[in-house]
Order: sequence, then structure tokens, then C-alpha cells
Amino acid sequence: MSRWTRLIEAWRDPKYPVAMRWVALLGAIYLISPVDLVPDVMPFVGWIDDAIVLLGTLQTLFGHAKRFLASRVPVTGATRAINRQ
Repeated sequence: MSRWTRLIEAWRDPKYPVAMRWVALLGAIYLISPVDLVPDVMPFVGWIDDAIVLLGTLQTLFGHAKRFLASRVPVTGATRAINRQ
């Protein structure tokens, strides 16, 4: 299962934590907001903080979605092999 598929499946579950939804929302707001730690007026350098926030947000969401979905499924030998990937 791809990371995006896992994230979408977890996101659709009503038991998915509200905190993770807030992480996604706050990450999106930071990217859209004209107020940054490093202004976007400076080419490339100004985009570094946006890239760090984007990558950090996605990494957090992907990791949590994987753990969330793994916690819903009973652990078997096949499940354990899938979760290692």
C-alpha cells in the first residue's frame, strides 16, 4: 500500500485523531501564509522554510497514518511482513 493510499484511508476513518488533522491544517496554512520565518522574496532561500514545513508535515502524517492503520488490524505473520515495508 502506498504512503498516499494509507494516508487517505486513515484520514477517512472517523477515529483518526483530530490532532493529525490539525497538523495538516496548520502545515497548509503556513505554506499559504505570506508570513514566513524566511521571507519568500529571497529566491530559493525563502522557499527552504516552506520545503522544511511541507516535508515535516508529510513525514508526520505518513508515519502516523501507518501506525494508526497498523493498530486497527490484528497482527498476523502476513501483516507483520507488510508493516516492515
